[in-house]
Amino acid sequence: MVKLITIPFLVFSLNTWVSHNSIAQSNETADFSSLRIAQAGNDGEMLDFAVSKDQRYIAVANENKVIKLYDGHTGKFIKRINGHHLQLLEILISPDNEKLITIGFENSIAVFDLKSGNLINTLLLKNKIRCIDVDQQARTAVIGDNKGFISFIDLENFKIVKEIPSNTPQVTAVTYSPDYKQIAIGTGIAVGYMIKKYPIYLYDAKTWELTTTLSGLEGATTAIRYSYDGKSLFTGHKNNSRVLLKWDLATGKETVISKIVNLISAGGYTSLDIDRENSILVATTDDRSIQIYDLINNKQISNQFASKIRLVRKLDHFPRNVFGVNDGKNFIIGGFNKNLLYIYNAEKKGVAGYIHLFNEEWAVVSADGRMDGSLEAIRNLSWRAGYTSIPLENTFDASFTPRLLNTLTAQVHVQEEFKVEQAAREIPVLKIQAIDGKSLPGGISPTVKSSKKNITIQVAIEKNLPLVEEVRLFQNSKLVGTINAREDIKPLLTFEASLTDAFGAENFFYVTAKSKQGFDAEKSRFTVVYEGKTEEKARLFILTIGINEYRNPKYNLNYAVADATSFETALITGSRKLFDQPVVKNIRNAKATKVSILSAFREIQQQAKEQDLFVFYYAGHGVMSDGKQAESQFYLVPYDITQLYGRDDMLQEKGISAAELKELSKNINAQKQVFILDACQSSGALESVALRGAEEEKAMAQLARSTGTFWITAAGSEQFATEFADLGHGVFTYSLIEGLGGKADNGDKKITIKELSAYIENRVPELSEKHKGKPQFPSGYSFGNDFPLAFVEK
Repeated sequence: MVKLITIPFLVFSLNTWVSHNSIAQSNETADFSSLRIAQAGNDGEMLDFAVSKDQRYIAVANENKVIKLYDGHTGKFIKRINGHHLQLLEILISPDNEKLITIGFENSIAVFDLKSGNLINTLLLKNKIRCIDVDQQARTAVIGDNKGFISFIDLENFKIVKEIPSNTPQVTAVTYSPDYKQIAIGTGIAVGYMIKKYPIYLYDAKTWELTTTLSGLEGATTAIRYSYDGKSLFTGHKNNSRVLLKWDLATGKETVISKIVNLISAGGYTSLDIDRENSILVATTDDRSIQIYDLINNKQISNQFASKIRLVRKLDHFPRNVFGVNDGKNFIIGGFNKNLLYIYNAEKKGVAGYIHLFNEEWAVVSADGRMDGSLEAIRNLSWRAGYTSIPLENTFDASFTPRLLNTLTAQVHVQEEFKVEQAAREIPVLKIQAIDGKSLPGGISPTVKSSKKNITIQVAIEKNLPLVEEVRLFQNSKLVGTINAREDIKPLLTFEASLTDAFGAENFFYVTAKSKQGFDAEKSRFTVVYEGKTEEKARLFILTIGINEYRNPKYNLNYAVADATSFETALITGSRKLFDQPVVKNIRNAKATKVSILSAFREIQQQAKEQDLFVFYYAGHGVMSDGKQAESQFYLVPYDITQLYGRDDMLQEKGISAAELKELSKNINAQKQVFILDACQSSGALESVALRGAEEEKAMAQLARSTGTFWITAAGSEQFATEFADLGHGVFTYSLIEGLGGKADNGDKKITIKELSAYIENRVPELSEKHKGKPQFPSGYSFGNDFPLAFVEK
């Protein structure tokens, strides 16, 4: 007996969908129609994606044989893998996170080692593959094909060990049960004269023997999924209708969840998933819609088209998966255009955010405007309402939220949607009034010439003057001047700048203003061509600090001094072809007080010129203040701080704050600056490290962006910058030294700061996992121009 929950009826015309059904429609889903993407990326369309069982990895298959692997908790890009076929139709990650399995167009399967990205083996089958799943250890793959055969493949020896005819035209869906003891297999054909009732088979996963046959429906079973407890089976079917069923596996009885009848094919279900409580079902279809059902209240929550254009030409060429995460409280759903994934919150029944994958860059954006990601991906996005557009980058200070992806997939609520028009009304508007008293020519980014070394720049604030907190002048992406509210911001402001040919004759300037709400004004850009010449050669200034021994011995470290000294040596050695005689200052242990550190900065400030490079390296403790007396800030911890927590007054007196580091960077004329922090926290602070870690990452990112310099940091606070005796160094600095020694080189014998940062971000998790069993993730924040740090001698 079939129990009917809802039978919606849809009539399809060439122009519109008209719904005639009894399903209650919800308007609670967040509207992302105001989020705009500038470019689609270089790797073509997303063909498919997969999320590992523990959400540790997200793998994306693009056109041109490209597979990209991302960290499933942070969103960060990990590695690029060359696929085995130009058209990768399906990818999946083995339950043990050891292997990546891909299906190529027609009949090829390939297995890759997930950690190394190396191809293990490939196998060519005689028939076209329609579906695949693997067992818990990825030793066996179960494959269904277009000739109706079920094949069991030994993935260790890469051979077919058993082949069973299903006695149906095609095997269309396959999945293991949650305990990997049973396999459910869907069969059938969706169109043509052979449409009839085709069964669903249940096999014993150990013996590969048929145990149960369910009656099925007319047409094909195109999607199949067990409930978390394994007692129910959910199936999606396609024939002249599109049907969702729930099967009670104890009785074999079926329940209709939804039935859509259409005159012209509405497309079949391509994937489905449910939450742990069997209360929410999310399904995707091959006409690019996302359907979400409330199984408790018997209603369809959402029926969204993820693309306004129904693409018939490439029906096989788009992502069509949905993965439940956090026990099904949230779902990651294929985004169907421009490399987007949706994050859907099951409890509140709304879209919580987007994952934007752009080349090897990434960004996560929430409904309320929070964001995380790499600079290039963030710059590729903007909010728009009507004629109002706000680049995401302009909301960085207010909205940047480290580990946002993990927050969105773990949270049980959806934030209020970001109000674009309201934010736009509060953003200041600037105009470059004059350079050296002369008005600029017209255009978006005008160019003037000057033979003078020093120039003055007049900036007018044309809108929202009372809301301005700080006005900033950047030269070649580096911060060179600030005027803040404490200095009485006026409608007309004057900056001074010193021209350089460090990056060529063209000096690229822009001015922006930060509002009290944390939003940035649109950048006012201009270029000054310096017709003079810098006679002095560029110099390298190095300041390294290493603290093993603190006044309070419980904060002592093992390798901070060795790390600082070895990094200093590696940088001097690698940069010999770039700089004649580096200016080196080093401070160790008890000498590393605030007074001595600031004194060293001031000495460099007095000597460094625009063409020079300044590198600051710190190995010791770093900490976020409690923020009880003032706003929480990141602090470097000198030798004589005896209490990391609960003494903000001590941090303010003896520590070096992020605000002070910003001023120190601004006041050093060197246009090329790198700050490297191998900072960790005391293991006695475990109760608050998660929050402090996110705050510390945000502070570092804001510092990098506000100064236009490069910052590379060892770890978020809860990870702790890890030291290993067998390496003789902290893992972060060990990777730094490797990179400077040549391993970060891309083949041109020159190591740039971006190459070094990329190497560290990939090498540190690998090393820390090998030596400790848990990866440590460093962060690189690059808001300045790229430049070489070292040459490879070999």
